[in-house]
Amino acid sequence: MPVICPSCANELVVEKLICNFCETQVVGNYKLPLFLKLTNDEQEFIMQFFISSGSLKDMSKQMDVSYPTMRNRVDDLINKIKTLSDE
Repeated sequence: MPVICPSCANELVVEKLICNFCETQVVGNYKLPLFLKLTNDEQEFIMQFFISSGSLKDMSKQMDVSYPTMRNRVDDLINKIKTLSDE
């Protein structure tokens, strides 16, 4: 799902939700949850982190990267999440 406007690069918001079964529509101006503002790769990384019970050691083995590389990736993601939550 796109989260950034392709024209002006500002954040997109959800305006309408529709039930495909009964066609009920909910209209408003809703901000996207923080998780959806992350890239697909970042979302997948968080899911893998969760599945591996938060073990960076296990994740570094799975992804065939060093532990310090994995730690840096987590730190970068933490900083991005902090920045997004401050907006």
